[in-house]
Amino acid sequence: MPASAWQDRTFFSRTLGRTMPYRVSLPRGYASGSAVRYPVIYLLHGLSGRYDEWNGYGIDEVASGLVHDGKLGGVILVAPQGGLGYWMDQDGVGATPWATYVARDLVQHIDDTYRTVATPAGRAIGGLSMGGHGAVQIALNFPDVFTIAGAHSPSIRSRESAPAFFGSGGAFERRDPISLAKSVDVTKQQFWIDAGQDDSWRSGAEALRDALLERGRSVEFHTFDGGHDGWYWGDHLWEYLPFYAGAFARNGVTLPR
Repeated sequence: MPASAWQDRTFFSRTLGRTMPYRVSLPRGYASGSAVRYPVIYLLHGLSGRYDEWNGYGIDEVASGLVHDGKLGGVILVAPQGGLGYWMDQDGVGATPWATYVARDLVQHIDDTYRTVATPAGRAIGGLSMGGHGAVQIALNFPDVFTIAGAHSPSIRSRESAPAFFGSGGAFERRDPISLAKSVDVTKQQFWIDAGQDDSWRSGAEALRDALLERGRSVEFHTFDGGHDGWYWGDHLWEYLPFYAGAFARNGVTLPR
């Protein structure tokens, strides 16, 4: 795992009204096991990234090493293209519904195209920086789709620092992971949050952790040496990916070997 280099694909998103690219990695044995289904991890890029960002941090080598060590079984990895809108549904003229595009259109396309475990228990969503914010926000807004979320160095915005497209009042609260964690009554989801010791966004990650714990959610929280950069994200893929494998197992989903 992966069975080969990542494959670049496209699909038409009805929500966005246009064709969008994504990358997919299929596990070793996918081609030969016609009856075997695999859980899926959706990986969201950061503010300045693209759908190939995770490849630049060595995810292929790390995933293969973890499989060799018995810490990761067969999973499908999907990395979609987003924009600069924090992976959220926006309001107003020209606004882009990024969250619905991922949770409805992309997930349906992946389930229709590949042999997935097509249930919430078999889906995880993770992201780095802006994508970490987006992963938790999407999981909390679409609990019928995702039961596992990983926020890697999430850039959590306060009301004062948030761009205008976050909205205000109730609109902001529907897009803010901390507000959602305090209000959405979902206790069966599992979360991972991490941040570097020198990351200027670390206080937001800690506040998100506290909000999730207060509502009885399962949260695994870590701080590691480092800042908010590609060196940090690449160094800690060894910790991120086994979390998803364990979370699938706790959901009763077996990762094929």
